[in-house]
Amino acid sequence: MLNIEVMKKGILLGIIFMVVASVTAQKIQRIGYIDTEYILQNVPAYLQAQNSLDAKVGKWKAKITKEVSEIQSMKMDLSNE
Repeated sequence: MLNIEVMKKGILLGIIFMVVASVTAQKIQRIGYIDTEYILQNVPAYLQAQNSLDAKVGKWKAKITKEVSEIQSMKMDLSNE
């Protein structure tokens, strides 16, 4: 008799635990959105770094364009020979 009573209490506690756990698991999830672009646009150091990077990229693109044109001219000279 004692084992049955202990088993009933254990099962009841298990059921209560599962009900409570399922209720807390079903709470509405909150999802936040952070506009990092807006935040970064308002940080002066970021703007300076972005401008510096843009200037370097411009120089690199100009250098690449120049080298590509040189290669094409060399290719034309080679094909003409």
